[in-house]
Amino acid sequence: MESIDCSKLPALRICLTSEKCFDGRESTANCWVVIFTQLLGSLLFLFVFPSVISWVPKSKGSVRDASNSKSMPPTPSTNIKEKSSYTDGFNDLSEDVYHGSSDDEDTDSQNEISERVNKNTTIFNDVFNEEFEDMPSQAAPSDTGCVISTTFRSEGNFLKSNFDSDIIFPSNYKPEYVPTMSSTSPRFGVTLILFMFNSREISNVFMHATGLALLSSAISSVVALMLKYENFREAASCAEGAFLALMDRISSQESVEAVTKTIDNYKFLPLFLVLAYTAFLVERWREFLQACYSIQGRLHDIGLLTGSIVPVPVTWGTKKQLYKIYRYLNMVHVLCYAVFIPSWVASKELTPDFGARIGLLTFDEAIFLHSMDNKARDGLLTLLIYEVRVLLEKNDIKNDAHAIVLNQQLIKIRAQMATVHDMFTLLYPNEYMLLMMVLLQSYALLITMGYSLMLLNKSSPTCFQPMVLVGVFFSVLALYIPSAIFNKLRNPFTENSDGIEVKQLIACTESNLFCCMRVLFHREDLEPLRQSIFMKSFKKKPRRGLTRGMTNRRKGGFGEL
Repeated sequence: MESIDCSKLPALRICLTSEKCFDGRESTANCWVVIFTQLLGSLLFLFVFPSVISWVPKSKGSVRDASNSKSMPPTPSTNIKEKSSYTDGFNDLSEDVYHGSSDDEDTDSQNEISERVNKNTTIFNDVFNEEFEDMPSQAAPSDTGCVISTTFRSEGNFLKSNFDSDIIFPSNYKPEYVPTMSSTSPRFGVTLILFMFNSREISNVFMHATGLALLSSAISSVVALMLKYENFREAASCAEGAFLALMDRISSQESVEAVTKTIDNYKFLPLFLVLAYTAFLVERWREFLQACYSIQGRLHDIGLLTGSIVPVPVTWGTKKQLYKIYRYLNMVHVLCYAVFIPSWVASKELTPDFGARIGLLTFDEAIFLHSMDNKARDGLLTLLIYEVRVLLEKNDIKNDAHAIVLNQQLIKIRAQMATVHDMFTLLYPNEYMLLMMVLLQSYALLITMGYSLMLLNKSSPTCFQPMVLVGVFFSVLALYIPSAIFNKLRNPFTENSDGIEVKQLIACTESNLFCCMRVLFHREDLEPLRQSIFMKSFKKKPRRGLTRGMTNRRKGGFGEL
C-alpha cells in the first residue's frame, strides 16, 4: 500500500465552494456557510437590533410620546377659561382589562355624562355666576381616555342634594389592579402575549438569548467541522500532530464532564442573588400597593370626618368651605402620583395647569403651586390643613374630639405620601447589583461556551447543532427573564393594566369624597322627600344616577370597588 505524505494533505481553511475545501465535498462548504450565518445572526441580535429598537419610540399602549400633546402648557398670564381647551397627556390611554359592566354600558354612561354636562354648563354659568365667580369655568370634558378628566366638577353641582334631578356624580372608574388569576383562560393568554410582545425589556431579553444561542451554535459548528477534519486525516493515516491531540482533548468525555461540573458548581451564587432580589422586588411591589391603599384610606377618613363634623343644617358658607377641602383632597392625591405615570410625565401640560383645567384648582392656586416647584404637594397639604382649621373655627368645633382625630389624619396623610416616594430609593446597595450583574453575565458566557461541548452531537451528518441552539436559548432566557421583570417591578405605577392604575384610585377616592362630604347636605330634607312624589320617581332610576353598574364590580372578583 502506497504511503501518503501527511505534509501534503490540505489544511483546514475557510471555503465557500467545494473545490477549495480540504475534502472537496459540498457539505464542508455548507458548514462554513452555516457558521458565518450564525455569527452574523448573533451580531445582529446582540448589537444591531437592540440599538435600532432603542431609537424607536414606544407605542401608545405604553408611554405616550411628548410630541402627541396638542399644545404647549399655558403661561401664568393665560386666561383660565382658555385652559379648558388644552389637551393633556391622557387622551390616548386605553383601559381594556377590567371586570364589571360592559364596554357598551360604559360608553353609554360617558355619553350621558357629556350630554348632561353640556345641558347644565349654561345653568351653572347663569344661576351661580355671582356666587362662584372665582371658580374656573369648565366646559364638557374633552379627555375621553382618562377617568379623571371626564368628571364634571363645579361648586354648584357639589352643593346639590343627591335627590336633585340634574346632579352629576363623578365618572365611573375601574379596578386599580386586576389580578391575572381573575381572568378567563383566553383573556389570560391574550394578556401574556401582549406582555411579551409589547414589553421592550422582554424583547431585549429574547434578542439577547437568541444572539448568545446563535453564537454558541456557531462555536459548536466549528468544533463539529474540526472533528470532521480530524476524521479526514485519520482516514489518510495521518492521525498525529498537536492539532489532533488538542481536538481529542476537547471532545473527550472527561472534558465534557469537567465543563458540566464547573457550570453546576458556579450557578449557585448568581441564581441565589437573582432569586433573593426577585423576592425583594415582589414584596416591594406589594408594599407599594399597600401604601396606595393606606393613602386612599387616609383620604377617605378625612372625607368621613369633615362630612360628619359640621352641624346640621349645613350653612351655605360651610358647604362652600367643604367644596374647597374636597378640591384640595383630590388635587393632593393627583400630585402624589403625578411623577410616576409615564404619560403624565411625557405630557407638556404641567400638573397645576391640568388641575386648574379640570376644576380642582383656581387660577391663583395653580400659580401658587407652580411657585412651589417640586414641593407643590406639601404646599397644597398646608393649604388643606388651613382650610380645615377655618372650617372648624367657623362652626366653633375646633376643640371637639372629632376635630382632634381629623387633625391627626391630616398629618398622617403627608407621612403616607412621603413613604411612597421614599420607597423608590429603598433598593439593594449598588455593590449588590453590580456583583449580581457580573455573576449573571459570566454565568451566561459560561453557558454559551460550555453548552457548545456538552450538547454537541458528534454523529450529526451536518455541522448545524440544533440542540445547542435550543438548549442555550432557553437556558439564557430563563437566566435573563428576571432582569426584565426587575425593570417592570421597580416602578409599579404603569398604564393600560400593566401595573397599579392610580388614575382609577384617584377616581375611586373622588367618588367616595363626593358622597361622604355631602351626606349632611340633605339630612334635614330627607323626611319630606321620602313622602314626595319625586322620591317615588327617584327610586325607579338607577341607584346612583350616572354611576350605574358600579355595584357589580369587585376588587379581584371579591372585594368592594
